[in-house]
Amino acid sequence: MKRVAVIIFGQPRFFNITWPLIKEEFQFEDVQVDYYIHFWDQVGYTPASTEVGATDIYNDLDSILSKEFEGHNIQVTDYTELDKLCNNIKTFYNNITYNIPLEDHQDGLRYRFGQHLSIKKAYNEILKYENKKKIKYDLIIKTRSDIIYRFPGCYMLYYYKMFLYCYKVYLSY
Repeated sequence: MKRVAVIIFGQPRFFNITWPLIKEEFQFEDVQVDYYIHFWDQVGYTPASTEVGATDIYNDLDSILSKEFEGHNIQVTDYTELDKLCNNIKTFYNNITYNIPLEDHQDGLRYRFGQHLSIKKAYNEILKYENKKKIKYDLIIKTRSDIIYRFPGCYMLYYYKMFLYCYKVYLSY
């Protein structure tokens, strides 16, 4: 049986609407699909917007995650690790380079680097699981919570081609 890992990452924007579409998109015949979710506990809609608590906006977020993704790897974290990363990046730029502009605003750096750390956190859980269970995923797909799949299964042929021709492929939406 083929195995697929789906990473859902970042801020949980519109997840209360998109979760059924995401699950529908990644239902395959004779394929084990595991979800690795990392969400930040804050939500904003533009780089300049004020972020608010994810559960303040989406009061059913915890319920959706626990019921609809039970048994899957789920992380919801604050920005502590991201803020440390952003401070390290600022320190590097301030000490090593002098003429490369870098935004001083912490929120701007969060917005720029937060998605990458979120993906990394979910991917690290995939690696732990593969090592623990002595398995390898055939396909790893990353997607965001704010993407709406308009035509369920429209990428199905593409996914199956990846199964046939590649050992390990990373897709990004």
